[in-house]
Amino acid sequence: MCCEDEVADFPAVVAQMVASARQRLRSPQSWGADVWNSAIVARPLHHAGDAALETLWSGFADDRVLTTQDVAAALVGASDLDAIPGLVRLSLSDAGVTWNSHARAVAAVGVVVDVPVLVSCVSTVPVRVSIGDESLVLSAGEHALLEDHLHDDARVVVVEVDGAPHASPDAVERVAGAVLRLTAEATCRWSVTDDDGAAHFPHGALRKWDVHGRGYAHGDDLQVVVPPGEYRVRAVRGAEYVPHESVLRVKAGGTADVVADLVRRFDPHAEGWWSADLHVHANYGGEHAVGADHAMAMQRGEGLDLMNLVAANQLTAHVHDVGLFRAALDHQLPGSNEMPAHAGLEYRNDLYGHVHVTGARRDVGRYQTGHAQGAVSVDVPFNHEAAADFRSVGAVVGYCHPVFPVWGEAPQDVLERVMGRTDPRNSEARCSVLDATLGVVDSVDVLSNADDLASAELYRRMVGAGLRVAATAGSDAMLSLRHMGVHSNPPGWVRMYARTGDSVSLGSLQAAIRAGRTVATNGPWLMLDVDGHGPGDDLDVVAPTTVLATVRATTEGPFTVRLHRGSDLAHEWHVAEGEATHGWSADVRLPVTSPDAVTAELVGGADPLVLDDFAYAHSSPVHLVVAGQRVRRADDVDWCLLWLERLRVFVAQHGRGVHEHLARFDAEIDAARSWLRRPPNSLE
Repeated sequence: MCCEDEVADFPAVVAQMVASARQRLRSPQSWGADVWNSAIVARPLHHAGDAALETLWSGFADDRVLTTQDVAAALVGASDLDAIPGLVRLSLSDAGVTWNSHARAVAAVGVVVDVPVLVSCVSTVPVRVSIGDESLVLSAGEHALLEDHLHDDARVVVVEVDGAPHASPDAVERVAGAVLRLTAEATCRWSVTDDDGAAHFPHGALRKWDVHGRGYAHGDDLQVVVPPGEYRVRAVRGAEYVPHESVLRVKAGGTADVVADLVRRFDPHAEGWWSADLHVHANYGGEHAVGADHAMAMQRGEGLDLMNLVAANQLTAHVHDVGLFRAALDHQLPGSNEMPAHAGLEYRNDLYGHVHVTGARRDVGRYQTGHAQGAVSVDVPFNHEAAADFRSVGAVVGYCHPVFPVWGEAPQDVLERVMGRTDPRNSEARCSVLDATLGVVDSVDVLSNADDLASAELYRRMVGAGLRVAATAGSDAMLSLRHMGVHSNPPGWVRMYARTGDSVSLGSLQAAIRAGRTVATNGPWLMLDVDGHGPGDDLDVVAPTTVLATVRATTEGPFTVRLHRGSDLAHEWHVAEGEATHGWSADVRLPVTSPDAVTAELVGGADPLVLDDFAYAHSSPVHLVVAGQRVRRADDVDWCLLWLERLRVFVAQHGRGVHEHLARFDAEIDAARSWLRRPPNSLE
C-alpha cells in the first residue's frame, strides 16, 4: 500500500495507514549500517592505507564474502605493522594473553578515538575473541583486525578472550584540550588537520575521510575539541565556491574562532543550470548508520541541488534502504525543501552493468540479477527488460560507472578492454549500447567512480552513432563508509548540471536528462555553445556551412579542452595553470557537411576542489541536424555494431541460466542492429 501514487481518494483510515507507513519507513530507525562485510574490508584502508587492497579485492571473485580473518591476513602480508598509527597488537597462545609494543595515540579528554587491534592466534585450541559487538573464533595461525572506540577519558582497550576481559596498557594519552569553533553562513564541509595529518572532528559527527585522506564533517556552527598545537582548518562547499583555509595555534584550555566566508567561483544558477548526483548510497554496509538528517546535511554542505539516494543489494539478497525506496518513491524526502532529495534504486547485474533509477512512481519489484547469493542468481531477465519496466513507471534510467580501469597492460580501445575481461562480473556497462539503441535508457554516467576517460570514449561512440543519451554523473558515494577511497567521498563529488531554468525539481531534472541538456563534472565548470545552442539542442543547418563553437571553462590547474564530433577529435586548446581561475573562453569555426554531434571535454591537472586524481568535465552533445537528417557517423555505427556482436558472444559465454533465453536476446540484438543500419534520413 505504501507504493501507491496518491492517497487522496482513499478512505480516511486507509490514508492514515499509508501515511504512517511512509513516515515509519522514512525514519532513520528503518535505516542503518546493514551488516555485510564492508566495515572489515574498509578497516585496513582506514588504518593502514591501500597496501592491502589488491589482496583484499581478489577475494571477491565468484561473489565470495570475506571474513575478518581474510582481511587481517591480507593486512599482515602486505603492510608494515609498525607503521600503522596507534595499532595495538595482541597475541593469544596456550600460555595466555600477551600485549605487544605499540605507539600511543594522543587525544584530548572527551574525544572518541578509534583504536585498531590486531589479534594473532598461536594457540593450539580455538579461542573466542570479542571487542564490543564484534566476536569471532580464531584458530592457530589466524589473525583478526578489530577496533575499539574509546570515549571520554578512556585510555585502554578491553578484549574478551573466551569470556574473560583483558585490558591493554594505555593505548591513548589523554591531554587537556582546546576548542575550535567553526562557523559559516551556510552548511559546508570542514576539515581540521594537525601537523601529523591526523583529522579531528566535532563531538557526535560522522567521522569520514575523503579520497585524499582528509577527515571531514558538515555543519555551519561546529565545535571541535583538540589537543594543544597547530591546526589547518579548511571549509569547502562543493565545486562552486572558493575554499577557505586557516592555520592557527591553540593552547590547552583556549578557544579559537574560524569564520568561513565562502565566495563563488562560478554561478550556474544564473544561467539556469542546477546540480544533481544520481547515485548516492545512504547505507551500504560500513561503519556508520546514516539517516535522512545526515544525508541531507551532507547534501546542503556540498551545495548539491538535488540528490538521488539509491537502494541497492550488495552481492546478497539483502537490499539496503529498500524500505525508504518503497515509502518515498517519487515523493521528495521530508526536510529537503529547497534542495530536493529523493529515494531511487540501483538495479544491479554485474555482467550486463548497473543502472540508477530516478523518479520511479512505483516499486516494480526488480532489484538485481546474477548474484550467486542474491534473490535472483541467474542473469535473467535481461537489463533492457528491467529498464523498460522502470521507465514505464516514470523513471529515468542511466548506466552507472560504465568502464573501470585496469592494472598493468590493457587494450586502449574501450571495446577490447570491456569485452575481453577475464573477470566478467565487474559491473561495466556492457548492455549500454544495446539498451540505448532499444530506447530504454536515458543516460550514461560519463563521470563516476570508474575510468572517466574510457567512459567518455564509450559515450562519444554512442552519440556519434545517433543514440540519444545524456551525459550524467553518479558518484557512488557510500555515506555509511568511513574511509574507503572515493566511496567515502561526500555526495556530489562528481555531479551533473541540468539546464532546468529558474529552479530544479524531480520532474524538471528528468525532462532535462531526457532532452540531453546536461554537463557532468568533478569540479570544473564547462559550457559548450554552437551558434547559440547548448547541450541537448538541435541546430538545424543547410550544408555545406560553418558553425561557431564557443567553449567556456573555470578551473584552477592546467587543462586541455577538446571538441569532439562523435568519436573524432575536432579541435583542442591547451590552457596554462591559473588562466581559467576567473573563467576562460575560446571560439572555433567548424565546417559542416553532414549531420553531427558536437561535445566538449575538459581534462585537467590537480585541482584543490577535485576529490579525484585530476579535473574532468564532459558535455552532452549539440546536435547538428542537416536537412532534417540526424547524425549517424559510419565509423561509430560500425564500432557499436561490433560492440553488439561481442556482447552476444560474451553473454552466451558467461551468462548464468541464459541459454534457454538467448533466442529472445538475439531478437533484441537484431532489432538494435537494424536500427543502427537504417539510412540516416529515416532516423528519428
